[in-house]
Amino acid sequence: MAERFASFREFYRFYLTEHANRTCRRLHFVGNTLVIACLAALALTRNPWWLLAALLCGYGFAWVGCISSSSTTVPRRSATRSGASWATG
Repeated sequence: MAERFASFREFYRFYLTEHANRTCRRLHFVGNTLVIACLAALALTRNPWWLLAALLCGYGFAWVGCISSSSTTVPRRSATRSGASWATG
């Protein structure tokens, strides 16, 4: 990823165009929602396997969403970016 962005706002516009496919966005939303559920389960049970489940849910759904929509980006270090998309629907 050689392209650099001056601000989060500038990057987010690019991010939205890369995730314009409805199925891709829905898979990201489901994955992010499952991450929140797994982290809540981690907090309640103190079972560290929930952390692994959170990572698998988050990245698993993101990868499937990006690959299935022929997006040019590959999900990497995208927790805050996906969180922003989850918060805005």
